[in-house]
Amino acid sequence: MNDSLERDVRHLKRYAVISNRPRSVGPIYKSKPFGYAGGGRPGIIFFNDEGTENGGLTFVGSRGPDGRVSASTHMSFDQFDQDQVLNLDYAENNGQRRIGMSVDDRTDANIYDMVLERDSIMKIADTVARAAALERWRAPRSGVPLVARRVFIGRDAAKSAIVNLSARDGKPRLRLVVDSLGGARIEFLDAAGVITHTIQEPTRR
Repeated sequence: MNDSLERDVRHLKRYAVISNRPRSVGPIYKSKPFGYAGGGRPGIIFFNDEGTENGGLTFVGSRGPDGRVSASTHMSFDQFDQDQVLNLDYAENNGQRRIGMSVDDRTDANIYDMVLERDSIMKIADTVARAAALERWRAPRSGVPLVARRVFIGRDAAKSAIVNLSARDGKPRLRLVVDSLGGARIEFLDAAGVITHTIQEPTRR
């Protein structure tokens, strides 16, 4: 991180950082950098009264030598002392686009403590023991997943308009779809993700 920017970050209070990619900051918790270095998030990062990151707006986009487009825009708002729970996203890769708003559930575990725990696990030399420890770290805590997508409203890569409503485990249970040809349907899914019932648009005469 740039030295002058790092000095500014240490004194973050009700503050937002606006930067290009090289000067962008990494995650900040109570004015202290953690997790990973900056340099990958051009845009605006928001901070709360304690100097902890609590959301942001990032954007990238370019056309490669082969003419293929890769672009994305992401705006998110974080749960207190955790990660993003409300998101607005646009992503495009060579004409395939996904656009939408999503709502996530997250564990109540403190993100700073979680990252320190993960970083400690990554120092385990035994690869088998490290993999097992990471699996335990990723597991639900008190029966609650670390993160579960509960709601998605948007447009998928197949050009369908979709509303997905999911259970606390993140598995979709109700889906409203208007496909690219204009056909409408409502799908009910079981806990395994299998469609158990579909209500189709009445046949037009």
